Formats: sequence, structure tokens, C-alpha cells
Amino acid sequence: MRLWRFRRRKKKPELEDLASFISAIDGFRVGRCVELKNVDRMVRKIRLTDTSRKWKSVRRDLEAIMNLPTSSPKVMFLMNLALLLRFLGLVSFMIVMLLAVVTSFRLISGVESSAFQSTFISVLVFANVVLVIRYFVKERVKTFFDQSADRFRGKSAHLRELNQELIGRLREGIKKSKGNAKDYKLTLFNKDYSGIKVLKKPSAWREHYVAIVSTNNVP
Repeated sequence: MRLWRFRRRKKKPELEDLASFISAIDGFRVGRCVELKNVDRMVRKIRLTDTSRKWKSVRRDLEAIMNLPTSSPKVMFLMNLALLLRFLGLVSFMIVMLLAVVTSFRLISGVESSAFQSTFISVLVFANVVLVIRYFVKERVKTFFDQSADRFRGKSAHLRELNQELIGRLREGIKKSKGNAKDYKLTLFNKDYSGIKVLKKPSAWREHYVAIVSTNNVP
């Protein structure tokens, strides 16, 4: 029985690559760009090159979107700052959780330390300050892309159409392999696709949706 379940849930590399590609393309729609050489590598893996004329057009759209922030050094600085703040925030909250565990054991043993408690509070305050600053940085970057929306609205629409087609392809691949959609999660910044189910919404430290394709019949 266990062997049967293992075989049934075995992931298909080609479907994993397709899910990664869909997530990457969606990121471009909001300025979350990956290196084009990595995108080209994904294209070869999922065999999208058989529609070379269409892909060349899509790639030009990706390149135009990717180059958009370079027109503003300030925006480039803010985007890099947001990444740094995200790292600092994650590390800070990991330390807070570790200190909380240690504190609980110290309380159980009846040992108290004002210095230890001060460290805990300081790290917690730092983590929250980072969270607030990162929020405002993200809003500034978002404002830039919102103001620049007219410059790549058509390109974003093309990318949405491509992703919608690929979502259907992923759905059919999962059905054909009798797989589980949860094995091929999508990282999306947009949820304007049909045939997907959102599992997790954006949060303080997660900017994106976590979604899967719906394997039910979709109109």
C-alpha cells in the first residue's frame, strides 16, 4: 500500500519545471524579474522553443520589463534594500523564536536573567522596526511600478495570456500522470488566472500567493 502511494505521488520533473516557469513569468508582471539566461534555460526544459516565433516576442517583453527599473537608480536601490531588509527580518524573527524557546526553559527551571530578557526585547523590537521599514520600501517600489503600468500594460497582458495557456498545460499534465496538484505549487504575485486555487495569501513576510492548479473542469 505504501509503495503504491509513493508511486502515485512521484513528481514529474517536467511538470515541476513548468510550474517554476509559470511562477517566473508571473513575477515579471510585477517587476520581480529573474535572469533571462535562467528563463531561457527553463524554456528549453519545458520545450517551449517549438513555438520560437512566439517565444521571441515574449522574451522581448520580458527584457523590456526587466530594464524598466534601471531608468531609476533610486528604485534599484530600494529594491536591493528590500531584499536586505527581508533577510534581516527573517534572521531577527528566527533569533526571537530561539530566545523564546530558551526563555521558556529558563522559566521552568526558575532562573531569571534581566540581561537575557533585555536581549530578547531588543531583538524583537529590531525585527518589528525592520518589518515597518520594509513595508514602506515595498510601497515605494510598488508605486513606481504602478506609475509605470502604462509602459508595460500590453506586455503584462501578453505574459498573462502565456501563463494562462501554460496553466492549462500543467493541469492536463497532472491529470495525465495522475499526480497531485499540491506537488506543483505556484508562486504568484497575480491571481487573475482562471483554473487556479489559492492556498496562501500574501503576508508580512510573504509578498506572493501560493497556489495550485485546479484539476476540476474549468470553463
